[in-house]
Amino acid sequence: MENKEFKKTLASCLSKYGFLWKNKHFYFCTDNLIIVINTQKSNYNNCYYINFGFCERAIHNSNILPALLECDVRGRFLYKNANIIKDQYPLNEISVEELCLSINSNMQCIILPVVNEGIRKYFEMFPKAVYAATMKLKQYLNLI
Repeated sequence: MENKEFKKTLASCLSKYGFLWKNKHFYFCTDNLIIVINTQKSNYNNCYYINFGFCERAIHNSNILPALLECDVRGRFLYKNANIIKDQYPLNEISVEELCLSINSNMQCIILPVVNEGIRKYFEMFPKAVYAATMKLKQYLNLI
């Protein structure tokens, strides 16, 4: 798969969930959250990472779309190939169909539960993620 095809496929898959492309990121906004998704090209091989982040609107200026690094907690989509789970998408190994399946799986297992139930759901699913959350978010959620 070529870089352009990877990005086009990602955009097509995410748009089905209501994500919009702006300022080199994909965004989905709810009343309480801003979800940010972007890609990161590996410096070492022909792979991409698909990064995501959640911003709690109550502790941010809700009129500004944040960059991924400004999110309260961040993570990466996971790609499963031959029972091996990776956090990178190898362009020389993955097909368009496999990419779509992986994106849909990550959306169903990670992003949509948080959209539907709130940011606390992310910490229920991934308890160790609280260590990577911003202090503002931990204080807002009374996690410290």
